[in-house]
Amino acid sequence: MIKPTLMMLLAVLALSGCAVLPTIPQSERHGQALVLIDLQRGVLSPDGPATLGAKRSEALIQATDGAIDTALKNGIPIAFVKNEWSQWRFFENWWFGGAFKKGSEWALIDSRILTRIPKEKRVFFSKPFPSAFSDPNLQKWLEDNKVGKIIVGGLFGDKCITSTTMEALERGYIVQLVPNGIVTQDEAGSAPAIEKLINRGATMWSPALRDNP
Repeated sequence: MIKPTLMMLLAVLALSGCAVLPTIPQSERHGQALVLIDLQRGVLSPDGPATLGAKRSEALIQATDGAIDTALKNGIPIAFVKNEWSQWRFFENWWFGGAFKKGSEWALIDSRILTRIPKEKRVFFSKPFPSAFSDPNLQKWLEDNKVGKIIVGGLFGDKCITSTTMEALERGYIVQLVPNGIVTQDEAGSAPAIEKLINRGATMWSPALRDNP
C-alpha cells in the first residue's frame, strides 16, 4: 500500500530532526493557543478534490466553530496551519488531487471558518510536512504568546494531527484535543486515532468559560 507508507515516511521526516525546545521556562508558559490544522477548501468543500463529504465537513466545521467561539471569549490566540506543497511534490499533489498545492484556491483555509475571526486576529502558518512544527515560525509565535498548552483540532487525526501532537509533547507542551474537532479521511478511523493520541499523553479539551461582564 503506497499511501500509508508515504505518509509514514513524511511523518518520520518531519520528526527526525532535533526538536527546537522552547527557550521560555515551563513556569512562565502559562498561556494557551488554539492550533487548527489543514482546514482547507480542498477537503472541506463538497466539490473539493479530497473532500470529506458534506455531512462530515459540516460536523467538523461546527465543532471548530465552537472551539473558535470559546477561544475568542477567553482571549485564547488562534493559529491556522495549512498544508502547502510545492509543484514539485508530484506524487502528493496527484494523490490528493491538488487539494494542498501551494498557491491553489483549494489550499486556502475554508472561508466559513475564517469569518468568525476578526481579520486582525487571524494568524497563518504553512507547513511542508505533517507536523505543524515543520514551519519554524509556529514555535516563535507560541513563545511570543508564552504558550504552554496547545489545543489542537483539524485534519487528519492519524497523520498531521498525530505528528503535531507528538512533536508538541516532545517539546514539553501540554496538548488537548478539540472534542469532535479531529477527523481522519476514513470515518471509521477517527475514534482509534483519538484514542491513540490520548494514550500517548494528550487529553480532551474541556474549557471552563470565564464569565464576561
